[in-house]
Amino acid sequence: MRENLLFFGIPEEEEEYCDVVLTDYLTDTMKICTDISFERIHRVGRKHSPRDGQRPRPIVAKFSFFKDREFVRRHAPWTLKGSNYWVQEQFPVEIEQRRKALYPIMKRNGG
Repeated sequence: MRENLLFFGIPEEEEEYCDVVLTDYLTDTMKICTDISFERIHRVGRKHSPRDGQRPRPIVAKFSFFKDREFVRRHAPWTLKGSNYWVQEQFPVEIEQRRKALYPIMKRNGG
């Protein structure tokens, strides 16, 4: 999971190729060149009907090179500010649970 990033808010189509969707997203929305290579790109979670009014499933992308992943991760806050899109690292379940438990403490301390 060290090479993975999760992309949220990208609209989901009934029939889509996630590699094309993500490449278009990186060039059009994030203004990043497309010479970044990936090992695997797919949606996460169970497929649902777009009529349900639910958010689109996130896309997980496994980057071939860690430096490319870091470039995209560091570039995201400036290019996505004020939009309904966001990017975050993918962590193992145990780490996600620990982080979730720390959120109330962080909010209480003004962090």
